[in-house]
Amino acid sequence: KIINRAKKECLPFTVISDRYIKSYFEDAENFKIEPADVEPRVTTHIPDIIDLIQKLIEKGYAYEVEGDVYFSVRKFKDYGKLSKRSVDELIAGARVEPGEKKKDPLDFALWKASKAGEPAWDSPWGKGRPGWHTECTAMIFKHLGQTIDIHGGGLDLTFPHHENELAQAEALSEKPFAKYWIHNGLVTVNGQKMSKSLGNYITLKEIYQKYHPDILRLLVLSVHYRSPLDFSWDKMEEMKKAYERLKNAIDEYEILEKLPENPDFEEDLYGKTAKAQQDFYRAMSNDFNTPEAFAALYGLVREMNILKDKAVKEGGISKKALSSYKEAADALYSITKDIFGFFDSLQPCIELPKYETIKQEEKVDEELINMLIEIRNKARKE
Repeated sequence: KIINRAKKECLPFTVISDRYIKSYFEDAENFKIEPADVEPRVTTHIPDIIDLIQKLIEKGYAYEVEGDVYFSVRKFKDYGKLSKRSVDELIAGARVEPGEKKKDPLDFALWKASKAGEPAWDSPWGKGRPGWHTECTAMIFKHLGQTIDIHGGGLDLTFPHHENELAQAEALSEKPFAKYWIHNGLVTVNGQKMSKSLGNYITLKEIYQKYHPDILRLLVLSVHYRSPLDFSWDKMEEMKKAYERLKNAIDEYEILEKLPENPDFEEDLYGKTAKAQQDFYRAMSNDFNTPEAFAALYGLVREMNILKDKAVKEGGISKKALSSYKEAADALYSITKDIFGFFDSLQPCIELPKYETIKQEEKVDEELINMLIEIRNKARKE
């Protein structure tokens, strides 16, 4: 795609790739995604890619045909294990593209001989460029080693991209390539696949014109990462309200703090906070089940609101209840801030029009509190 766009715009392919890399980094920064320690580029790893291909040829897993080099899929007995497909199933849909010289329709390119107008580098097989799958394997080996802890990517990359990465890596190292594979579901818009042709393509920059990045982050976390994420403006409004509930539950400790002490107030949140935290971490430990984890947090917020409303209605709160509310608020803040990056750890990072995403809570008027106490005292006398 980069090569075709470069041809269309009559620009070097590096200009096109730099443009999209810059845009990606801007969006990632705005969303407060922390940068990686290393951001490798294929163009600076050509020697590593050539070395990997040569070793695959030496081990009998790859072969050269007139400047092209292919991976021999049938030589790798575990091919298909990641995508859970058999070779027989794959061969039914395999085909040889015009101009390809591979021995088997299943084989995939490790190195492609150069064509006019395409970028090319010198290699033992002549000028050419690496195949997509080989680029990733070589850079992983270079910077992370032959076995990595987690390999991520979109669900649509499971086959053939990740399957081919795994085949090359394990054929060469004879070790597991990744301990865990994390494939995220794809984004849809109002139930339809997001695409420019359908006119439903939405950029992050458009979303940030209306909503704080926290709100989008909450939408992403509202579904399990392996499930499809359906975007709509209505859902963004729902997430905004959910976000406000979380924030208000933390902020409203200040309301309770200003209430008079009432030793007879019997409610507290200690047990409910402990259970919510236990349920939260159990859900997160189960394949990052964020919907279930947030259900635990929303349940705690509900209990916090019940206690707060009762205390305000009665015009007082016990030290124990107040302390328990603070513990609940601290737990909620710690989880949402430290684990999910919400609230003061995230601020809009781009110039946005003035848009009030989260209403500033007004401080409770002392006269209102005094009035509530007065009403309570009168009720007791009556």
